[in-house]
Amino acid sequence: MVHWGKNLSFFIIFLVLSSNVQGSYFYGWFGEKLEEPIQQTSLKRTLFTYVPLLTKNVYEALKEAEQEFGSSSAPIQIRIPGFKNIIIFSDPQHITEIVKHESNGNLVKGYTINYIKKYLLGEGFAALEMDNQIYKNLHKLFSPFFSSRHIANHFSLNRKWSEDFIDSLKDRDDQVINLENQIRIFAMGAISRSFLEYEISYDLSKKMNDCINRIVEYTFYKQINWPFVLPDFFPIELNYIYQEAIGEMKVLAKKILYNGVEKERNEKTFLQALRDSEYDEKIKVDQIINIFFGGHETTAHWLTMCFYRLLSRPDVFKRVQEEINNLPEEWQSNDMKNNRTPYLDAFTKEVLRLDSSISVYGRDAVRNIKIGGYHVAKGSLVLLSQYHTHRNKKQWVKPYDFLPERFLAENKSEDSKYGKRHIRSYIPFGVGPRSCIGRFISEAEVKIFLTTFLRQSDFTLELVDKNDPEIEIVCTTRLKNGLPVKIIRH
Repeated sequence: MVHWGKNLSFFIIFLVLSSNVQGSYFYGWFGEKLEEPIQQTSLKRTLFTYVPLLTKNVYEALKEAEQEFGSSSAPIQIRIPGFKNIIIFSDPQHITEIVKHESNGNLVKGYTINYIKKYLLGEGFAALEMDNQIYKNLHKLFSPFFSSRHIANHFSLNRKWSEDFIDSLKDRDDQVINLENQIRIFAMGAISRSFLEYEISYDLSKKMNDCINRIVEYTFYKQINWPFVLPDFFPIELNYIYQEAIGEMKVLAKKILYNGVEKERNEKTFLQALRDSEYDEKIKVDQIINIFFGGHETTAHWLTMCFYRLLSRPDVFKRVQEEINNLPEEWQSNDMKNNRTPYLDAFTKEVLRLDSSISVYGRDAVRNIKIGGYHVAKGSLVLLSQYHTHRNKKQWVKPYDFLPERFLAENKSEDSKYGKRHIRSYIPFGVGPRSCIGRFISEAEVKIFLTTFLRQSDFTLELVDKNDPEIEIVCTTRLKNGLPVKIIRH
């Protein structure tokens, strides 16, 4: 009996290992026959390369997959024994099919949102599934406030905060600052002052940014180390730090909800619509926290990488600045239109292509489906990788080069040297019905801040480290060591 048991064990191990052979037609972890072979990582590389990377920095795992398999657009499968069957998709046509599956309810947010929903977003509309009635009602209620026309109403508030913030930096002559952290503080104040129309100070913006950082780190720790973590109620320092941070966020959200300034307007503001809604206090507070998190994270990374690209490319800096300086002295929101600042628009788009705020997003397959002829079993984690899509050699000429010119109107035709691309080859804000609802807010804040900085002549910035910044994904995309710059007064 002992020998029989050992032999059976070895036989099972053999089957498990066999099911992980690249291109095989063996049955997978979930009992499905692989009707179309998917390129797969070996079990050895999965356990000793990808698992460590996925638990530390998902961005590095994406880079590793690209180095191993290239940019062929074919899906990549990473089977983690006893945990997840992960399939990475990046082909534009596959992305189109993923959108359809999500719209039909075959793919849901699931694993990738559960922890951030539990520890930060709650019933915030970005964390809810599409078939959730609260999501449907909130989306209908909020959508008008995220339109480009409505965002234009916040121009003066955004410009004033940008001017004040940039003015506060000029007195730090010859100092080295972490520009990423400063921009995160700016973005926190911007979303509150403009969209929520609630003025918060630099110090409070800094405090709330610190709270978000602590909550994000806590959430990432819980998700990556599950189930080997102590319950939330255990009296340990880590839990205390989280409770304090989320408590601070809720206090501010409630203050904004009940004390935000009412302004005489012909139309309602977002805050007025939220107050008048049928939902209880908890759900209303969750929406404000949702705005803070989503609004400031996306803007902060995009703007940080804009500065990195400007400061590392003097030729690009000069061309953007020359275009900006041609704007009227009292430039307004209409001057931010693409036809008036085409190179600024092309520049910010190219930053998003290579330095997207969202490098990957995941969906759980709730039933067996097919994507591009590939079988995706129920329970699989489908990763849509913007990182790979935006570097697809079939879609992009010189995909690793930073070339804003590729987004200029004259270079978008089929006979252009940059070629014609699939509509789903560029997806910095996601795609389909769950794409980023706040993209126009983020775009406005980024362009207004850049324009304000480039038009002033009090100081300039200089990169301290000439190497490419090290990017990491900890729930959101960040720079591991920040962006150190030196402030130089003219």
